Amino acid sequence: MTDTPDLSEFYSAVRRVGPICTIRKLLGRLPPDRAASLQAALAAPRDDIPHTAVSAVVKGWGESLSEFTVSRHRMGQCSCPRT
Repeated sequence: MTDTPDLSEFYSAVRRVGPICTIRKLLGRLPPDRAASLQAALAAPRDDIPHTAVSAVVKGWGESLSEFTVSRHRMGQCSCPRT
């Protein structure tokens, strides 16, 4: 069994280019219970909670969130740091 080296120092040095992720901004302004629900929904398998469902619920909260933004965030193609 090969030990995987700790790359956290390298990951912490990565700087994403572009505007702040819409979902990260949204999570910062939602009430804590809704932010926790959104985070859990985003972490759920896409087959269980599709991008369209996430977008629809958040729109029901009076916020603007497209399916494309949800997809980009879930695939790690947004400006959020990843480890």
